[in-house]
Amino acid sequence: GNDIYFLSPSITGGVQNLAPFEQTEIIKPILQVADDGVNNAIVLNYIGYTVGGEIATNDTSDIFVGQIVEFFDEGQKLPPNFIGVSREQSLVREDYLELYNIFGKKYGFTEKIALSSTTKVKNSAVGARIQQKTGNKINYNARVLSVNTAENSITVEHGPNLNQINLSQSLFLGDSILTPESTTVEKFVVPEIVNSTSKRITSVGSASGKISLAMVAKTVRGVSIPRKITVKELEVTDKLQTSTNEADTLSDINSEVNTLKTNLEDVQRKLGIIS
Repeated sequence: GNDIYFLSPSITGGVQNLAPFEQTEIIKPILQVADDGVNNAIVLNYIGYTVGGEIATNDTSDIFVGQIVEFFDEGQKLPPNFIGVSREQSLVREDYLELYNIFGKKYGFTEKIALSSTTKVKNSAVGARIQQKTGNKINYNARVLSVNTAENSITVEHGPNLNQINLSQSLFLGDSILTPESTTVEKFVVPEIVNSTSKRITSVGSASGKISLAMVAKTVRGVSIPRKITVKELEVTDKLQTSTNEADTLSDINSEVNTLKTNLEDVQRKLGIIS
């Protein structure tokens, strides 16, 4: 919202119009917008409260993907389901499927084309043009961004309102004729979105603030867990992964423990400790 401003968890004395969302951060309303031409807000004296408890659920069903919100921009971190839209950007389709279903290829996209094993592509193709033709008419034209010789694939970038490759037609790359097997949209473009309204943010003795726009980019539902919890029994039915700054990542602790157990038993047998 834009009516209530909260104490910033990251900037001393700062405020923001998005409520803090990280575990252990304090949600404390500070200002309510009330512009009478002289003053622009009322100071609130509400009690703050900590985000979550020992374990807190997070359900953002009251917002929808594609929704635009304004926020007081002091360079703070946005919630994980928001993206800033002050500049054009390419997003990985698999990471933002819901948003891709809205924008699609309208504003541009990056396409990965897998080629038949009967036609090999070389690294020298980077920067070259690939085309598809119907007679003398060019109906597909793109520049090669990258080549993966191991996968025998190329990646190309398209501008707004263009189509993917036609798998039923050959590709022309210089003097070479390539056979496409599959095509995948890897990234899609979200355009810059400009705030068309002007708002006044002033404070006696300080510089004016900045209002920016953010977009809901994905639906986030899950459980937030604080830094330290105590449990009597923990059961993991799939995999448990650990990652710290001091040690290598273990992608499957159960597998690692079983391997250590097997190795230890082998050593014990060789020493005659067990049979």
